[in-house]
Amino acid sequence: MEENVSMKKSKGKNILVVILVILLLGTSGYIIYDKFLNKEKQKEPVKTEKKEDAKPEENLEQISAVLEKKINDYNMDQLDVYEKSTSFSEMPTNEQLITMLYYFWDKDQSKNLSEDLNLTKAEVDNYFETVFGIIPTSYPDIICFLDNKPLYKYDTSKGEYVAYKEGNIPVHGHGGDYVKAVNDIITNITKENDNYILTLTKLYVAPMTSGASGHYYSDATYKTMLSDFDQFIDENSGEGNDALASNYFINNKEKFKNLKPQYKYTFKKDNNDYYLKSYEIVK
Repeated sequence: MEENVSMKKSKGKNILVVILVILLLGTSGYIIYDKFLNKEKQKEPVKTEKKEDAKPEENLEQISAVLEKKINDYNMDQLDVYEKSTSFSEMPTNEQLITMLYYFWDKDQSKNLSEDLNLTKAEVDNYFETVFGIIPTSYPDIICFLDNKPLYKYDTSKGEYVAYKEGNIPVHGHGGDYVKAVNDIITNITKENDNYILTLTKLYVAPMTSGASGHYYSDATYKTMLSDFDQFIDENSGEGNDALASNYFINNKEKFKNLKPQYKYTFKKDNNDYYLKSYEIVK
């Protein structure tokens, strides 16, 4: 009897052990599945790419007006006298220096161009940085286009450009080759490789000191006379001739926009400003 009871107890223990083993194996299996195998089945979270806001389309017409204003504000018409296409770098060209000189003289014509329009290094550097986006690496003589003599020389001891004199007497008794267009017409603007290329047609009037005095031209050297303007002014009165001619020019853009030469300016945009990088005259 006792033997039967003992056998029953032993069998019960064995069953309990088996159950515990099965539970242990099941728990271990679940842990292994959850830790390792189930990771392979988990889907990668879907990444949503943030779309960049589309850049607003540039208004080239507005930009052309900004560039035209800069050309007029800094008297870049002066470049037209030399009939020379050029690119600009830190080595100033004489055309750049003359344009700068007349810009400062145009701001204060009470000064004598050939005597006392001295320019400090700071003024020169600021002009070049504002107009061309560069600081000069040298300060060569400013040579007069008319007689090929120095107008101004850079005095390193003073750190400024001073009027060139011989025996304390100014070499130039004339106003140089200063020019300024009566008006201009924007004929085209394009954008190429982040450069803005503005093309203008211009109207010039010959000064009283020239043989072509009073006549109107499409170039700064008074070679291409516009006879239409003489006739128009003869038939009209009440305003100054230049005002009449300017209005006639602008009011007839389609008629005059293809005149030659054309003046092409290439600007580069940087820090929300535009800097002149090259100039071309198209005949």
